[in-house]
Amino acid sequence: VKASMELALPPERIWEVLQDCSKYVEFMPYVIDAYVLKRESDNVEYQYQLIDPPFVDKRDYILKVEKSADSVTCSHSSIDSKNSAYTALARSSAFFPSSRCRGG
Repeated sequence: VKASMELALPPERIWEVLQDCSKYVEFMPYVIDAYVLKRESDNVEYQYQLIDPPFVDKRDYILKVEKSADSVTCSHSSIDSKNSAYTALARSSAFFPSSRCRGG
C-alpha cells in the first residue's frame, strides 16, 4: 500500500514541522510517543512513533523522513516487519534513543 499527497508548501517548511517530533502529540491525535532514533544526515532521519488509533491495536513503527531539493518523503515499517534494516535499527536504537523528544 502506498499513499502520497502534495502540499502547497515549500519542502523546508514541511521538513521543519516533521523534525519537531516533540509537538506530534499536540496535532496528531493518536500519537502517544515520538522521538528521533537516528539522524543519518542533515536530510535523513529515522523517527520512532507509538500510536493508539481507534479500531485497531496500539502499535509502533519507524518513520524514515527524507528531504530533497524539491520534496520530503516519509516511509514507514512496523518494527515487527520482515524488513531487516528497519528492524535492526529499532532493536539497536529504540531503548537508547539519541534524541528523545517525549517520554512514554
